[in-house]
Amino acid sequence: MKKILKITAIFLIMAGSFYSCEKNNDIDMSKIDFSNIESLYEQPLPVIQKCVQGEWKLQYTRDGFGIGEKNGDPYDTYMHLTEKRIIIDRNNGVNTDSPIKWVKSDSYGIGNNIYVLKYNYSIANERLTGNTLIPIQIANDTLVTWDGLLDNYLSYYFWTRQKS
Repeated sequence: MKKILKITAIFLIMAGSFYSCEKNNDIDMSKIDFSNIESLYEQPLPVIQKCVQGEWKLQYTRDGFGIGEKNGDPYDTYMHLTEKRIIIDRNNGVNTDSPIKWVKSDSYGIGNNIYVLKYNYSIANERLTGNTLIPIQIANDTLVTWDGLLDNYLSYYFWTRQKS
């Protein structure tokens, strides 16, 4: 009798775990306007990934909480995001080609348990690790990202989607 109860308990725990995992991933993607999402960082990871994947051209940056001076892109910068990689190309010379990892974090002050993209970045052939890209919002196919640095600049990047 005890053996049957143990087996039943294990089965119920496994079934409950499976059901809860299925429920969390059950997102109706057909009802989402991927070209306009205000708080992109608060969305489930599959939504964020769907929004940011593709080819993007940097239009300008803003420092100081995104309200500072608007700085153009002198480097002709493109970013290509896939499910597993980020490639950043400046002046037709790839300076970043890195695997990406999505990590949940609450240390950026904009929300609890937000998803941030971690990658390695290169400057003059020197590999720097632990860089962050936080998708803030997308509006009319313009993606706003933050570098996640809590410094005096708080740089925001404004990217436009490139049509294939």
